[in-house]
Amino acid sequence: MLSAGPNVEWGSIGSSTCSTPTPYTPTLYFGKGLGDLPYTLSWITPIAITGQIGYAIPARNFTATFGRGSFVVLRNPA
Repeated sequence: MLSAGPNVEWGSIGSSTCSTPTPYTPTLYFGKGLGDLPYTLSWITPIAITGQIGYAIPARNFTATFGRGSFVVLRNPA
């Protein structure tokens, strides 16, 4: 099995002291079931091997925060 899909983790929700950018992650999902093995290996047929591969892309390159008389600009990791 092979499938692709988007993944979004919504950032900047909740506490204003914990502001994180929203990353978009295009993801590949894959899996292989062992149900097609011979009858002599029937004990292992319920097992499947699965995984996912993705790369997180931040929505913004920089995050600006305002504090008590200060202005801070942080570079978001790619």
